[in-house]
Amino acid sequence: EAINELEKHKLDSVFVIDDHYEEMMMDGKRNQLVDAYSSNRSYAYFAVKELITSFVQEDVSRSKAAYEVLDLFKEYGMDEQWNWEEIVQASIEKQESQQLLQTNFTYQNQNQGLEIKEDPVLPIISTWGLWAIFSMFSTFFLFDWVVKEKRPELQIRWLFTTNHFKKFASFSFIFFTVIMIIMDGLSLMILSELLQQPIPSALWISLLFYKVVVSLLAFLWAILFKKPLLYYVSSIGFTLILTLLGGVIIPIEGLTKQWSWVENLSPMTGLLREEIPYGWLLILLGLFTIWYLKGDKSHA
Repeated sequence: EAINELEKHKLDSVFVIDDHYEEMMMDGKRNQLVDAYSSNRSYAYFAVKELITSFVQEDVSRSKAAYEVLDLFKEYGMDEQWNWEEIVQASIEKQESQQLLQTNFTYQNQNQGLEIKEDPVLPIISTWGLWAIFSMFSTFFLFDWVVKEKRPELQIRWLFTTNHFKKFASFSFIFFTVIMIIMDGLSLMILSELLQQPIPSALWISLLFYKVVVSLLAFLWAILFKKPLLYYVSSIGFTLILTLLGGVIIPIEGLTKQWSWVENLSPMTGLLREEIPYGWLLILLGLFTIWYLKGDKSHA
């Protein structure tokens, strides 16, 4: 019936599994386990074929491993023996519940067991380190409004109002910082659910102060520039430097052992250690206060 549907092009392709598939698998046979049919209009045939082949290869490998385990039972004279079905089922459960590359395999009833010590496999870049990089990039690019508002043709309007640029910039800084903190909080909650990785309270506090520090840094950095293009290029370079100094991409343990002050050169270090970057926070708040209290020169 399926082949008939295939000939009428109502099916893309057909795969027929042999009735004695499990028996052939237990006997170690791996040829002609599945029959495949396709037509000249089959589009998904090759992709599905590779997928089914991978499943069959997995069953073949698991069956071969089961026989290897049975041979090990005999070789080491084990009292308790499992049958083929039990070993295969145990391998399936182990595959679903554990990372096999980090599982130690030992034999029971051995007088001298082989101890295997494995160092934990650390990711090249942590999840929060990656988030810190993109958060800093986005903050710097968002604060380009400071450079644009400093243009001479826009500064004239402050001469005819009771308001002034520093008050407007300070209010805008607070507004954008609060909005970014709320948005980042929502994104982190979603990221935590997707990765099934809970966020401890210490990390939440560290993330909050990290965002404040980055906002202050981006704001004060933008004050120094008059052209947006130069600001964008310098911001990218400055962020990359802070990323390297924070040990987000390249570990800096060797440097910190020799010079402990290196770890304080980037606010990302405090985030990765779930700490508050007090040094950066105090310095940036001091610079922000100096900028706000410093007088402006205006010409009517």
